[in-house]
Amino acid sequence: KAIVFHALLAKRLKNVPKDTIIKFENVEINQGNGYNPANGKFTAPVDGLYSFLWTYHIPRSEVYLYGYVNGKIRAKTGSRPSNWQNTSGHFIGKLKKGDQFWIASFHGTAPLIHENYTYLSGYKINGC
Repeated sequence: KAIVFHALLAKRLKNVPKDTIIKFENVEINQGNGYNPANGKFTAPVDGLYSFLWTYHIPRSEVYLYGYVNGKIRAKTGSRPSNWQNTSGHFIGKLKKGDQFWIASFHGTAPLIHENYTYLSGYKINGC
C-alpha cells in the first residue's frame, strides 16, 4: 500500500521565530497516516526510502526553512530579500519505522510565510 501525503499551510504565518516547526494543517491526502498536522511531523510507518518536497512563498524578506530527520538537519533552503518569490527544497533519505521528518524555521525570525503557495509533500519510494 502506498504511503503519501500532501499538506498546505492553512493560514499566513507572521514573525515566525527560529526553530519553529511549520505545521501544514490543510491535509489533502494522507495515505498511510504518516503526517500529523497537529505537530507538523511525518512519522515513517515502515522502513523505506522516502522523498519530501516543500515550497514556500515569501515577500521581500530573508527566510530559511530546513528539513529535519529526528532533530538533525538534513536539507536546507533559504531566500534573500527580493520581490515575492517561491523557494523549494527536496530531501530523499532512508527512514526507519518511527523516524520523523519535519520543516522548521532557521536563522532568525521569518517575517511572513504566505499560505496560498506553501506546502509539504512526501512519499515512500520503496522498502530498504
